[in-house]
Amino acid sequence: MSNFSLTGKTVIVTGGAGGLGRAMVTAYAQAGANVVVASRNQEKIEAEAAKIREKGQSALAIAVDISNEEQVDNLIAQTVDAFGTLDVIVNNAGRWGRSHLAEDTPLDEWRDVIDQNLTGMFIPCLHVGQAQHQCKLHAPWLDRNRRTQGIRHHPIGYRQTWQRSPQTAAHTKPGKRRRSGAFSGVTGI
Repeated sequence: MSNFSLTGKTVIVTGGAGGLGRAMVTAYAQAGANVVVASRNQEKIEAEAAKIREKGQSALAIAVDISNEEQVDNLIAQTVDAFGTLDVIVNNAGRWGRSHLAEDTPLDEWRDVIDQNLTGMFIPCLHVGQAQHQCKLHAPWLDRNRRTQGIRHHPIGYRQTWQRSPQTAAHTKPGKRRRSGAFSGVTGI
């Protein structure tokens, strides 16, 4: 990873204590980023953050239910207090239902899965985006003084453009821009 450096950048990985989240936390730390391991299970996230710190890298463990706005605000505030910035949020947290067949899934379980997997992805993006727009976070790719805005060759590999594409030009007034799904870290959808 010597060609890929995130030194001085800060990354939150929700669902960072298990499976893919753990691998992402490790990769971001190896690239030099300050890493925030976020999940509901305090014991597991503390263990993951400790592994990163043992290697001499910066890591913070913050317990959060991503479907709870107050806890997400606290996650962002603690991250910025600890590292001074927030550059990337990886919305990895989610859950599977206990049932595997649709006809066996109770409605309350379905609502919980939707709340965690959809609302739980939206809330962190919403709050990080609001903080960026209020200039609470450093976000150079959101420079409103540029005519053409966007993320090009961003370190985490996604690309966002705010330019009018031919597909949206017919539906957008001149000077208006549309955001892609990559806004504030919603990636891979």
